[in-house]
Amino acid sequence: WFQWYCRYFMGRRCPDDERQIRRWKAMKRHIIQVRRNCVSGDIRCRPRQRQALLQWAYDSRIM
Repeated sequence: WFQWYCRYFMGRRCPDDERQIRRWKAMKRHIIQVRRNCVSGDIRCRPRQRQALLQWAYDSRIM
């Protein structure tokens, strides 16, 4: 994903763009669920969703 994003940012366009953008937008639900259900600083809360966020380079520890 990171390689695709870098190339997209630099101006390259390909048929996979729409799918990748939809995947990124879908991550919003994980961010909201972690914020609503976890105490700030509790890294043990919702570990699967936090891992998914980490794979998208989103640091859930600072939420």
